[in-house]
Order: sequence, then structure tokens, then C-alpha cells
Amino acid sequence: ATSTRPAGRRARAQRRLARPLTSAARSTGDPAGCVSSCASRAAHSEQVATPAHRAPWSRELTRCMSMMMRRRVIAKGSGLEHIIGDAALQASSFASTSSDGAHVEFLVTARHGPRYAEHCWQVEAADDAAACIRRYTDHPTKLYEKVNLSLAADSPALREHAAYVRQLRASIYATPLHDDGDGGVVYRGVELSAREVAEMERLRHFYIPSFTSTSVERARAYAKTHTLVVKVPYASKCAVTITPELSKFYDAEREVLLACYTAYTLERVERTGAGAGGTVITLCVDEHASVACAAV
Repeated sequence: ATSTRPAGRRARAQRRLARPLTSAARSTGDPAGCVSSCASRAAHSEQVATPAHRAPWSRELTRCMSMMMRRRVIAKGSGLEHIIGDAALQASSFASTSSDGAHVEFLVTARHGPRYAEHCWQVEAADDAAACIRRYTDHPTKLYEKVNLSLAADSPALREHAAYVRQLRASIYATPLHDDGDGGVVYRGVELSAREVAEMERLRHFYIPSFTSTSVERARAYAKTHTLVVKVPYASKCAVTITPELSKFYDAEREVLLACYTAYTLERVERTGAGAGGTVITLCVDEHASVACAAV
């Protein structure tokens, strides 16, 4: 049917529909909202716009729907559902899919995760510290991966690993740190998103929920886009030297393992360029806050 709108109003409506989708709508990380907006404009355009004006919005609607489906596929194909359950992201306190849907982001936190507080806060003595740590460093079992992802996401799977988390934390506290690198400095290579770094800068003082593997030698740290430089106090209870008796991979890693929910203060972020280690993040272990966290 022919529109009865006055020519001026019809022209203004067509100009509005011809505008490109705003950058905010495209980058909010909410493709479902993008779909809703596009669908609304596309439906409106059926009454006020010519086919030429409708086409861009139809294409944009298709693009947003594809983005939404792609994000679901990426989140499901991230491996998290295989490791810590199908609802890993939906039920997570700290993890979410990045705005572009390309990866999962794990944020540092200023508080205990609710599942950690429910299942893991209890302080207990280590039954067999060496055996417990060897289970963690036995890479082929992937136990370290399941435990750390559960902690980092504060997912429902944490309940399954709670007893081991409590024992590993107690084992670290009971085992000495006698190789703390160059003046108490250890290193870790990591891949971090801009949002993950921004959260560190916003909080300045925070906990890293997972157990954190570092090396006393910078050359042995993983070659990633970011390098964590961690200053550990002398004889810290929060860290343990992984000796040949505790790991078959001692020679390759020269590892120092930091306990879950160790507290850190951000000293500085140095963006030195692209490539491996292009951003250097210096952290200082807060011994008092870390031990207090374990006793809460």
C-alpha cells in the first residue's frame, strides 16, 4: 500500500534509517540487543522506506544474528564446558566471553568468589604436602587445569575440587620457599585482554583466584603478549619452590607456585610494544592480606 505520510516526514524517516549502526551498538558486546535494534528499524522501514533504504538494515540484521550465533559457538567451543561444566560461563562470578566473542576473560577480584567462600575458605593442615603438590605438577592429568579454571571462574565445578584446593593451599603454606629468583622476583608469561588489564589498573589491589605458576628465570616463562613480574617477600608463606622431588618438569620450568587467592598490589604497567612480553605488569605480593584471606 502507498504510504499516506507527508513527503517531508517520509524523507526524514528514510534519512534516519539510512544512518549506519552506531559504534556503541556494534561494540557493546550485546549482539542480541543489536539484533533487536536492527529488527525494529527493519520492520519500521517496511512502511516508510524504499527497498534501497531497507537493504542496509536487512544486511545489518543478518550480520548481528550471525555474530550472536558465532559467539555462542565460540563460548561453547572454548573448552570450558568440557573441563568445568556446561554452565561454566553462565554461572561464573569472574569469567565472561570477550566483547568480540573470540575468547574468555578472567578478571581479578577484590573479594572472595561466593563459591570459594562457601567451599574452600576453611583452614586445615596439609595431610601430605609433597604428594599433594606432585598431583598438581603432574601435567598429563590436567588436574591443575581443572582446578585453576574452576577457581578463576568461581564456577559450580569448584565444589568438586574444594577438598583438593584446601589441601594444596595448606601444602604451599607448609612447604618452604627457598629459591625465590633474582632478589625475590619471579616471572610468568600470560595472554591478557585490554579489559583484564584495565580491571587490574582499576582495582590496584586485588586477588588472583587461581594458583599461579611462575619461574625464577625470565627466559623460562611462557612467551606471551604480557609478562607478569611478581615481587615475592622473603620466606613468603604464599609461595613454594617446586623442587625436583615435587615435579618431573623441574629442569624445564624452575617453578615457584603461588597459592590461590594470593593478594597483589599493582605497581605499574609498562606497555613496551607489540609481540611476546610487549606489556610488562609488575605486581607485589601482599603477604598479610593473602594469609588473612585464607583464614577468613
